[in-house]
Amino acid sequence: MEILKNPITLIPISFDVERIAQYFRDKIWTGTIKRNDGNVKTASLWGEQIANDVDFGRYIEDYPKRSIGIIYEFGGRRLKIRITERGFFQIFNRITVSEFVEIVRYFIQNFAR
Repeated sequence: MEILKNPITLIPISFDVERIAQYFRDKIWTGTIKRNDGNVKTASLWGEQIANDVDFGRYIEDYPKRSIGIIYEFGGRRLKIRITERGFFQIFNRITVSEFVEIVRYFIQNFAR
């Protein structure tokens, strides 16, 4: 028995988390940075509008990111989304499958590498 009559090809993607962070700068609630200098090689930051934080905002601005979490306005709702450079995409709110597809499509079209 054939389950799929038309085979699906999955292509791995990656996201430009630097561009996402710039575009959604005032809506960043989490981010994982990586460093090549100093004793700390990687760090995760959590909060609200962390790029605007006096003490830690520069880390989200100045260092390469592995992941970014943003607040995304969609259909009158504020969705919390986390995206990694390797293509992991997570939405922390309840949404429908069609809404998920629409949101992921937007991010692929605008921020995929």
